[in-house]
Order: sequence, then structure tokens, then C-alpha cells
Amino acid sequence: MKIKIAINYDEIRKEEVVVLANLPEGKCKEVLVEFFGKMKYKQRRKWLKKNLTEIDVYRLDNPDDKNNE
Repeated sequence: MKIKIAINYDEIRKEEVVVLANLPEGKCKEVLVEFFGKMKYKQRRKWLKKNLTEIDVYRLDNPDDKNNE
């Protein structure tokens, strides 16, 4: 994943110094795990609902299938 990241501010030019970072998949996962790890459950649900469609989010506990208990 390529992402532009501001890493400093150039006072003379009055603009941000930006790099283009190429993050490997493992590092992206690490960053996301840390990001969500700092949130409470309610905050996670709110973020997911705001930023992803329902098609992109799947519950893994299968709440509708109670026959396997």
C-alpha cells in the first residue's frame, strides 16, 4: 500500500515535507491492529460503520446459528 505521509514542516517554504511510503501488507496489518487496539469496542463499531460498507464487514461468531451450541 502506498501512502503519502507528512513527516516535517519546512518553515522557509511554509509547506509540509511529504514522503511516499510503500507499506508492506504485514506492516499495514500491524498499524491497523494498533489503531483498533487503542479503541473501546463501541468506538470500533462506530468507526467500522462510518468508514466501511456492511459488505466489507463480517461477524465471525455467527450469531444467527445457535444450533452449534
